[in-house]
Amino acid sequence: MTFGAPGYLLAGALGALGVVALHLIATARARPYVLPTMRFLPDAEARASRQLSRPRDLLLLALRALAVLALGAGFADPRVERMDAPERMILVVDRSRSADSAALRRAVEARRAGADIVIGFDSVVSDSVLPSSRAPGRLTVGLLAAARASDSLWRRGERARTVLLSAFTSDEVDVATHEAVDAIRGALEFEEVGAATAPQRDVRWRVTDDHPFRVAAPVTRAGASGGVPVIVAERADASDSALARGGGALVLVPSAGDTDDVAPRGVAWGTASFVAPLAMRSVAGGGAVARWADGAPAIVERPLGAGCVREVGVAIPSRGDVATRAGARALARAAVAPCGEFVARGMPLEREERTALLAGRADAMLPSRSFAAFAFVLALAALLGEGWLRRAR
Repeated sequence: MTFGAPGYLLAGALGALGVVALHLIATARARPYVLPTMRFLPDAEARASRQLSRPRDLLLLALRALAVLALGAGFADPRVERMDAPERMILVVDRSRSADSAALRRAVEARRAGADIVIGFDSVVSDSVLPSSRAPGRLTVGLLAAARASDSLWRRGERARTVLLSAFTSDEVDVATHEAVDAIRGALEFEEVGAATAPQRDVRWRVTDDHPFRVAAPVTRAGASGGVPVIVAERADASDSALARGGGALVLVPSAGDTDDVAPRGVAWGTASFVAPLAMRSVAGGGAVARWADGAPAIVERPLGAGCVREVGVAIPSRGDVATRAGARALARAAVAPCGEFVARGMPLEREERTALLAGRADAMLPSRSFAAFAFVLALAALLGEGWLRRAR
């Protein structure tokens, strides 16, 4: 038997001892009687011997102590583990950009037949596990979904065994991942899937050579062999949109001279940020991949056919050295990345780092049946019995 809050047991025991102590030291004052013959007694100090009295009303004492003990046991949440509980498998699939598509498909096909519950996720929980998405992955998202599923099984009296398929890259781990691991009931297994490689980019500039974004991203050369086409332009034409629909990325940047409202501003994306004199431009709807310091979208990305359109609302001034700063270069390189690659990919975790995520968790917990309700009913019965017996005296 286990207890959810064993401290209440000690509180109940101390309370019962207090009831016994109060019962033993409590004395009832006798009712005074005036006798006529008292006037014949000598005027002297009255003395009398007293025998040690035995405790009375032991049944009342027992009922009161039982009520306090039962209340403490009820709040302590007593549980009896079920050794014969059936086991259910929860398959959690990281379908984000981190995993190699072919390797992920093979791993899912090998595991799916034996799974009772299948959960897919990237940055959000998904109903499907295949094919892979272009979104960054968040292990915490999948682990929390598995925790909810395992808790539901545990409450039904069934054991849970969770298997997580993932590439386990560093960009998928955050400060809440350890807590999400600890929240899962039952056994937890990590199965590594081969990591995908970041696609090469073929950047095609449709802006002038002195455009601030081209100055800030000189390392992205045009014509990369086999790379994903990325068109950088101030305005899109029909051919640019057609290329994006075919799987490329169309990046719309502000005009080079459109920097009248330059002011110190900050923009953040992923784990990076950049603060400098910048101009703010409005962007159309889409998923925000970078935000201003006030939370407003600074760069958005929206799908277009097999590709995407990325609209940049950060205007880098042409005058000054802002375009040559390290933050501007990092922002420009991210802005001209292929679809889904705005936030850089992380490296696969080492075996020791994956093992550290599981360190300290108790995965042998079995489903159990709670007897708290029985304890509360027993306490209520003892209190009712004590009240009836006290009135019947």
